[in-house]
Amino acid sequence: MKKAGLVVFLLLVALGTAWMLAVRSQNENVATREKLRTEDAQESTSGSAVESSSPLDPRQGSSELGQSAKTLDKNEKPEKPQPQDFGRVVPVKADASPQAASVADALKKKDHPERLSALIPAKPFDKAAFEANPNAYLNTVEPGRCFLCAQPGKDVPALTAQTPRLSRIKQGESVKLTVKGTPLAPVSFTSFDLGTFAESKLNCVTVRADKDGVAAVTFVATPGALNDCNILAGSPLASGQAKFVVEIGEAEKR
Repeated sequence: MKKAGLVVFLLLVALGTAWMLAVRSQNENVATREKLRTEDAQESTSGSAVESSSPLDPRQGSSELGQSAKTLDKNEKPEKPQPQDFGRVVPVKADASPQAASVADALKKKDHPERLSALIPAKPFDKAAFEANPNAYLNTVEPGRCFLCAQPGKDVPALTAQTPRLSRIKQGESVKLTVKGTPLAPVSFTSFDLGTFAESKLNCVTVRADKDGVAAVTFVATPGALNDCNILAGSPLASGQAKFVVEIGEAEKR
């Protein structure tokens, strides 16, 4: 089972690398950073958030493929990461969080591919089931949930970023990312360029917004993550997406 899970993981990493090399260019990254700087400057000046753009769909080639975090069985020991080992996926123990356990279970049983890749559509959102048992939804990760967005409407709020959409940190550091949408609704964040979220220890996480509609997560620049990390946030009860770019520099040598 462990070998089969490792094969699945390596296949996902290979696909992710090929996809990123095909669709990503330096000019697009520069343009994205400049756009985020401009929009954040406009927001701080006008005092109102700019509505996010229409949802991106990886099946249409408009976003980069994310890499699912590798998980280990409880008895396995994670390898010691090297601080500046660019592109290296840091292993995560299966009992590191309920979300990590959901990924380990999917690898073992091979019955939930949507938990392993953003290219696999997430399960449709069931509002009644979520309200009846929020933890069942929050303790399971599906990278593709960031693409589950509500259709714009009169009573549907747009998901908007509340913290700067462009941040700069170094490996080993973290940054808080906050969005605002529908009160008490689930909001999912997915990183498409490594890194993890403190809440799940994985590259994706779903959290619940507070009574004011604010949802916050902490993104950690893990060893192996370097340069631009593109992160998308989406909610099935809010329209649009919020995009963040975290620019990661090498950890300082000691």
